[in-house]
Amino acid sequence: MKERSKFEQETLVNVAGAAACRSTYRPSSKGTMPDELIVVTLLVATSCPVDVPQKINSLKDLKQALQGLGCVGSENVLGVELLWTPQAEGDYYTKDEIITDYPTLRQL
Repeated sequence: MKERSKFEQETLVNVAGAAACRSTYRPSSKGTMPDELIVVTLLVATSCPVDVPQKINSLKDLKQALQGLGCVGSENVLGVELLWTPQAEGDYYTKDEIITDYPTLRQL
């Protein structure tokens, strides 16, 4: 819920295969190209310990974390939630917005 609360608007929701979309478009100002930035949050609940780095500081750490999650058998997965922002085509995140919403985020 903490990560989801950072979203100004949720434009795509898919729960149990039922998807709902709301479109949002924020054109770039002064005809400049916006930064193409995205924040992805993957939440996984498991019934077993998962070997992942305490913090993701590099692409190597990210790859190790994803490989650790990939080793979890489906019988041990209790739930998965994938969040990303922005969601709407044509919407974007500026560097300033990301720094404000995610001050500890590391660019990979």
